[in-house]
Amino acid sequence: MRLYAEALPGDKFGYGLIPGKATIPGPTIEMVEGETLSIELVNNAGRPLSLHTHGVDYDIASDGTPMNGGVVQPGERRIYVWKSHRPFRRADGTLDGGSAGYWPYHDHALGGEHGSEGMAKGLYGALVVRRRDDLLPDKQFVVVMNNESINNLVAPNTPTFRARQGERVEWIVIGMDSYPHAFHLHGHRWSDTRTGYASGPDDSAPLIDTKDMVAAVSFGFQLIAGEHSGPGKFFYRDARSWGADVGINGVYIVE
Repeated sequence: MRLYAEALPGDKFGYGLIPGKATIPGPTIEMVEGETLSIELVNNAGRPLSLHTHGVDYDIASDGTPMNGGVVQPGERRIYVWKSHRPFRRADGTLDGGSAGYWPYHDHALGGEHGSEGMAKGLYGALVVRRRDDLLPDKQFVVVMNNESINNLVAPNTPTFRARQGERVEWIVIGMDSYPHAFHLHGHRWSDTRTGYASGPDDSAPLIDTKDMVAAVSFGFQLIAGEHSGPGKFFYRDARSWGADVGINGVYIVE
């Protein structure tokens, strides 16, 4: 695939799949365990930047850091290779749990060797790695808590997410800053597992509607829209009162 990094209005930056169509967050990228993905990053942003991911496998040439020469200069392009693997038993009997999960990708070069400016200004997105038998959602929402914002927006300009009652909805939540947050969704609950749903009636994972998070913490879950609550308008928000008050909140509408 090919990603384009571009400058956006308001001194922001984003990734996009089509020139002139960069977004914050960037496009959600999906893989299935065992797949390898080659991504060509085209830098149309006018500043040196890069592409770095969490959760999957890569050699040092695809680390995406200045330390390892992974920067793309303005007007240039570079290929990054991400690999994933299925769970397997090591020779010592321990289990490698595989690559499946919900992970962030982001810049690691704009403004310095750690890309702090790039991440603060919107150069991030979600990577989903699935197992082959995972359920697929009807709708998918991405919430990135970045400083005092959601997806670099503050309420009432944060995204309004919509689903129809009974649809399977997948939420992907990422922390992209140094502030602690607590993601909370009104009217809905999920199991604290890799997928958000329980593996069986004896699954010991707790049922939750709030999850603490700090920088680079990412998770995802699936739920049924309006299950046990019916239709209506529900907040998704930072559960900390001061965080919600400064605009780290949005509305989820079940129709």
